[in-house]
Amino acid sequence: RNADEHISGLSDKAVRDPLTGLLNRRAFGERMVEELDRVRRYGETFSLILVDLDNFKSVNDSLGHDTGDQVLAWIGRLLTELTRAADVPFRIGGEEFAVLCPATPSGVARTVAERLVGVVSEAHPPIHQELQVTMSAGFSACPDHGDSQEDIYYVADQALLRAKDGGRNQVCAPGSEA
Repeated sequence: RNADEHISGLSDKAVRDPLTGLLNRRAFGERMVEELDRVRRYGETFSLILVDLDNFKSVNDSLGHDTGDQVLAWIGRLLTELTRAADVPFRIGGEEFAVLCPATPSGVARTVAERLVGVVSEAHPPIHQELQVTMSAGFSACPDHGDSQEDIYYVADQALLRAKDGGRNQVCAPGSEA
């Protein structure tokens, strides 16, 4: 029994980000494959939301990496609290996060992304310094915007880049202008 628990703990560490407690990039890739299989098998849809904290390097540079880590952990908690139980948030890079939303069309993904961006911009992280955190988001849906992991990610990432280029603290839809 102890060996099983140990193996289970190691397996969890392999797919979970230790700072935020969210699933990591490796788990993200695995879940994307599962969702794509579900779309092909049952004709369902899913959406992908990508979010990136705005100007996060300045937080680390001015307030230190410990504070930056506290902000990232806080974002992880918010993403978990503000999404449905079926939605799965991931930390896929430094300050980049993803939310997979099963059985979710793109219009609902937009609403979820707008809520996440809005709540983060209005809330204050639980740190000792006064700090406003904002993030930008882009989204895509399968099969509307592609039927491969690469296509779905690319479309959401391009929308995210438009949100950042268009002034940050906003959501951009696939193919939309900021």
